[in-house]
Amino acid sequence: MAIKLTKNDLKQFNNLFKNMQKNIEIADFTNNILLENKNIANNYDTHFSYWQNISNYFDLAPEFLNYYSNFNLLNNFIKLDKTIYENNPYVNNIKIDNISYLNYYFQKETIKAFQGFIYDEIDVLDDFTEITKIGYFENDYSYLTLKENNDIWMLITPHEINTMKKAIEKANNNVLTLGLGLGYFPFMCSLKDNVKNITIIEKDNNIIKLFKKYIYPQFKNKEKIKIIQSDALNYLDNNNLKSFDYIFIDLYKDVDDGLPLYVDIIKRFKNKLISNYDFWIENSLIIMLRRCLIKALYELLNDISYTSNNLNYYDQLIDNFKNIFKNIEINNFKQIQNLLLKENILKLL
Repeated sequence: MAIKLTKNDLKQFNNLFKNMQKNIEIADFTNNILLENKNIANNYDTHFSYWQNISNYFDLAPEFLNYYSNFNLLNNFIKLDKTIYENNPYVNNIKIDNISYLNYYFQKETIKAFQGFIYDEIDVLDDFTEITKIGYFENDYSYLTLKENNDIWMLITPHEINTMKKAIEKANNNVLTLGLGLGYFPFMCSLKDNVKNITIIEKDNNIIKLFKKYIYPQFKNKEKIKIIQSDALNYLDNNNLKSFDYIFIDLYKDVDDGLPLYVDIIKRFKNKLISNYDFWIENSLIIMLRRCLIKALYELLNDISYTSNNLNYYDQLIDNFKNIFKNIEINNFKQIQNLLLKENILKLL
């Protein structure tokens, strides 16, 4: 192993590892909050803050409250202005009632007053503390969903609106987007004067048909839209991507199904020398890679190994990082901190 740390460097790394464990613990607690959100909303007492309502509902122990407070997370529960989202151009212009099509169903869902939800991408502080943003409205808020066999497949919530905002701002001239969804990203891009055309790659022909029947007719700038039915990875392999000025990738529902695609596409872009792209919820994807990287270093430093033949994708990533680190000389904690930066994680891929 080529990792040689002083006692002080090792102490700093162990604190980093503990910080990662705290991140995971806080994420687990946040998931519990989200699972209980409707019940919290039903029992909400307006005499208290949102956080105090959560504390009362879960009957949290003082030591946990202090731990949460010391982790600087109490200010991440905020009241949001729902009119900002109700006045969004897509929400205002794309009007769809309850409609069934094949095995798909458009339906309006409701975020209840005081029901917390994740409203934007996760932030990461300089010490790699992860900040999950929880918001709530003071009144009910409805949003469009697309269900497939009664499972929500796509939706237009404040989270989707906020996490695509930067990509929409960056889109210019000839835009390529992988994944059609409910057409939110191409609709918003088509409103921009500096966007000439948007090419959409979607492999599911039923989604394309549904889009063309109910959503596309409501686009103001239809002439900018071109849809190609194709597998996204095949399209990337067999087309000249340098003809596009900006590429946005949104092929997945969450981090778990997105991470393998992210790693795969990053490698393809490196081979083609493509740099003008963004992934949906990329911070969250990088966070999972960073956790795997820290775990790999921890296992190497503590001589931990596993022999199971049934490794999940995250275990495989950890093993891959361990193999890489065997050939990299690491002599201080500062090197480890640098390795955990996004640009260096991508180089390791």
